Amino acid sequence: MKPYLSLFLSFILFSNFSSLAWTQELGSTRPPSSFPFVGEVASQELNIRAGQSENFEKVGRLQKGEEVVVVAESYGWYKIVLPAQSKSYVSKDYVKVVGKNLGEVTGTRVNVRGGPGTNFSVLAQLHQGDAVRILEEKEGWYLIEPPDQGHGWVAAQYVQFKSSSVPTKQPIQDALKTEVAQLKSGLFADATSSPLVASEEDAVITASGVLDDLGSQALSQEVRHHLVLDGQVLYLLKGYRMLLDGFLHQKVKIEGKIQPDMKSSVPVVLVTKITLVL
Repeated sequence: MKPYLSLFLSFILFSNFSSLAWTQELGSTRPPSSFPFVGEVASQELNIRAGQSENFEKVGRLQKGEEVVVVAESYGWYKIVLPAQSKSYVSKDYVKVVGKNLGEVTGTRVNVRGGPGTNFSVLAQLHQGDAVRILEEKEGWYLIEPPDQGHGWVAAQYVQFKSSSVPTKQPIQDALKTEVAQLKSGLFADATSSPLVASEEDAVITASGVLDDLGSQALSQEVRHHLVLDGQVLYLLKGYRMLLDGFLHQKVKIEGKIQPDMKSSVPVVLVTKITLVL
């Protein structure tokens, strides 16, 4: 056999072996260039950064075993959908507060940044009429719940492919705009009385499970859903029907306050926050 032919065949065998080794390590034959997909953090801790380099600021942190939705890759970094705990800031100058912890964007193109200042990286852009959930105020900026279009970056070497089935996520913006519309329509004369907002003195409970419709067993117009875990009903849920319907048959995490005045054998929770669990 000619030397160059032998060298060529050796290269082919090495390439196939490398491909097989990658497949066995990640437990999948899916090519890493196919997006989006669900990835799992393989390191003990993994920083989320505002760009595809360690030179960009940290906007969050993930723990081993946590799942992320990967949408692209660049220079050895994965672009991911920002998790709920990620830092996202907008200037107070372009947000009008319309209810407790709820604001409406007044600017045309408003940058969402990785920190409270124009020196921080842009994570996303909001437009006039968009709604935001305000978590806190800092130095003339609002820390908000990450918007639907918010993305961060993680080192690709620390994320393993897990599944090509990316769960459908209820758009945060749709839910927030529903709340704003309810407040503007005068449905609640006092914004703090909205069933999706709890007073600071209230004791808040947190629970996770699958959200389902009560159907004919609905307790009232406001109590039409329940939270189920392993076949057991944990709580009946009180809140906007239109908003909660958007999470039907999906695993969610809810926060809220027990309603002691509701006559039911199962505790009723006034929902103050709901997020999709990936």
